[in-house]
Amino acid sequence: MDEDLLTNIKEHLKRPEDGVGIKFDLDCSDDEIDRTISKLASKGTDEATRDKVTKETEDYLKKFLNSLDRDIVIKIYALYIYVTDDVIPIYKKFSPIGALAYFISPIDAIPDVIPFVGLVDDIGVIVMVVAMLANSEDFKKCLVKSEKELIKKGYIKIV
Repeated sequence: MDEDLLTNIKEHLKRPEDGVGIKFDLDCSDDEIDRTISKLASKGTDEATRDKVTKETEDYLKKFLNSLDRDIVIKIYALYIYVTDDVIPIYKKFSPIGALAYFISPIDAIPDVIPFVGLVDDIGVIVMVVAMLANSEDFKKCLVKSEKELIKKGYIKIV
């Protein structure tokens, strides 16, 4: 293990502001250090911290989704339901999977960091796939399910 990296890890784990003090034996092997670090990493965070992060993430997601066009949000989630449905054959899922992958991918024709304009290509791909699936009974069921679930979770408002 790189000596600078080891020093940084040791210092990080004994930071006084965290109230954490871990004694490292300077003569221990790299394997022992790796096992100790793995044990610490696997402990994760306490339940209160996880709950706080989950709530903050859900609040942000609700705010973000409510700022988007309601129909677009329903259709994007319907595509997700469509691709995760076990009844629909895999060969029918290739285009929706590609569209969703493009939507969440940081690599785009127009970078997402450009406000509004960055989402135009993503939404365009979603619209094309939704148009392709528009007459599919399976997708129509997914649209209904999508709207119900999003309203129930509070991610979109009832109109």
